[in-house]
Amino acid sequence: MKSTPARGLRRLPGPIVAAGMVLLATAAIPPGLRAEEPAVPPAKDEFPFSHRPHRAREIAWRAWSPAVFEEAVRAGKPVAVSLTATWCQKCHEMDEKAFSDPRVIELLNRRFICIRVDTDRYPEIKDRYLSGKGWPTTAFCTPGGDPMSKVWYVEADEFLTQANAAADHWEKNRESILRKIAEYRPPPLPERTAAALEDVEAILAGIDATWAKDDSAWAAGDFRFPSPQNIELYAWKAAASGQKIWLDRAGRAARCTQALEDPVEFGYYRVAMKPDWSDPHFEKLLETNAGMLAALVTLWRQTGDEEWGKAASRTVEFLQATLRQAAGGWGASQDADAEYFALDRAGRSKRAVPHIDGAFYSGLNAQTASAFFAYAAVSGDAAAREAAVSALDRTFRELWSEAGLAHGGGAGVNLLRDLALAGDACLDAHQATGEWRWVDRAVAVGARIRALADADGGLFDRPPDPAAPGRLRIPIRKSADNARAAGFLVRLSHVQGDEAWKTAGEKALQALGAEARQYAAYSAEFGIALTKLRRYPLHIVIVGPKDELAAMIVEADRFAHPWKTVTVLESRGEPVSHAGLDYPPTLAAYACVADACGPPVTKAPAFAGEIQEFVERNR
Repeated sequence: MKSTPARGLRRLPGPIVAAGMVLLATAAIPPGLRAEEPAVPPAKDEFPFSHRPHRAREIAWRAWSPAVFEEAVRAGKPVAVSLTATWCQKCHEMDEKAFSDPRVIELLNRRFICIRVDTDRYPEIKDRYLSGKGWPTTAFCTPGGDPMSKVWYVEADEFLTQANAAADHWEKNRESILRKIAEYRPPPLPERTAAALEDVEAILAGIDATWAKDDSAWAAGDFRFPSPQNIELYAWKAAASGQKIWLDRAGRAARCTQALEDPVEFGYYRVAMKPDWSDPHFEKLLETNAGMLAALVTLWRQTGDEEWGKAASRTVEFLQATLRQAAGGWGASQDADAEYFALDRAGRSKRAVPHIDGAFYSGLNAQTASAFFAYAAVSGDAAAREAAVSALDRTFRELWSEAGLAHGGGAGVNLLRDLALAGDACLDAHQATGEWRWVDRAVAVGARIRALADADGGLFDRPPDPAAPGRLRIPIRKSADNARAAGFLVRLSHVQGDEAWKTAGEKALQALGAEARQYAAYSAEFGIALTKLRRYPLHIVIVGPKDELAAMIVEADRFAHPWKTVTVLESRGEPVSHAGLDYPPTLAAYACVADACGPPVTKAPAFAGEIQEFVERNR
């Protein structure tokens, strides 16, 4: 079995990021909001490089920092920003070929200040510099960090041509280039629009329009990516409408995606290069596998089909056997190795396991913890629940401070997607354990999210900072990340009983609705968040003495409902007041849907039957 070298393709088209980059002028930044820049730059050997022989280290790579751009400005030299990733095979080939060519090494060291960026570590830099083709990207920039041109993977001769052209362009036209940058003004913000359920239908139609004619799931040209967000949205639609066709299509997509599952050590590869789901890129990303685990659990819970339970269990096995870390949580990825992954178990036992990137990132671990909580709720696997709690505890122990939530060690702080994923995971932990400390943490995370809001309620991807180096000074707003945050805020409003969180989430959706409609095929997360906003959840409140709560918490966590929130209140022998309501101190579970509430359930064994009967009466 042979495979072409993996290429660094990305899932979303360039216009989505490009549109976000020009949304806001620096003048729109709320006063007092400034980003915290990465800490001490990493040592040279900490940059991602190929693990095979190469000379790329002979290029005078620097870490991203304000000082490097200040140096470039003083020297009047353009900057070459190399965007790479530990798992990216084409990036490794770039190291081994073009970046190992003596002519390229000499040129870059002579004519440029060179910066190398691990995009897993600095996703905010990736969002501003990555080319439409994906990884690896080399962005040739002004000394201040504004891109003049970009090049994807090329051989040495072509790289020399493009690098020399960029350096010549800067030397001959620097005044006009800088004048255009100074004169640039982003277009005005689109008007806020009401966030209506009709938009969900438009998003579904946009996604469905990409369904391949050969029934091989959703297509991105000839490529096939796992699309767990699409699967989740279709499952939501099926539950809300009762139309089985949506669940059937979600199941079909999941079955197609299983062609990307490693049959030996499990886990999903990142992409297939051909429409029949063949010719995979063999890297296994934590993000891909966390998303697929969540989607598989959703299908399992909603259909009761053990096919999905077994697939979810295999994904858990991969994550625990391959990416799990001794300190808790999971590493970021496993490198691609086409020869290794083509072997059976016996063949693999004679080779070294492909490199594991052990970097611990807050958002990715929170996302994975959420998927593990969901899996544990359906399967009853206590070890999975413990793994989720351990990962989340480590996230807050190591990456949370007075400044907020760090993406990873030495990386940016308070990135919107990290916050949104961590907030949701905290609410999952509360639902699974009943511990109120997780709600307190979710509230703290929510406050950090609200601090990212612009005047119209849209949320920046990071704390804006007009003094930040390069394009980091330009604030952007991404509809997918706004949607993820909005969904969390709506959920928090029900759990904590504070309507202000829901209002903040609604404003974020209204502010980014135009982008979501424009790129409907890529807006599954927006559709899910909008459904959460406009449909009241099954909200379960459990009250009782601490030593009596456990069984009822398990039942509530396990109860299958597509849109459910759970609040657990310890009574301590006294009546409990919460969200304007008073509850007796004795053990009971209370369920409400919109303006209808059922009678209290006082015995855990009766929970599922009585709550299901209540739900059926109030559909």
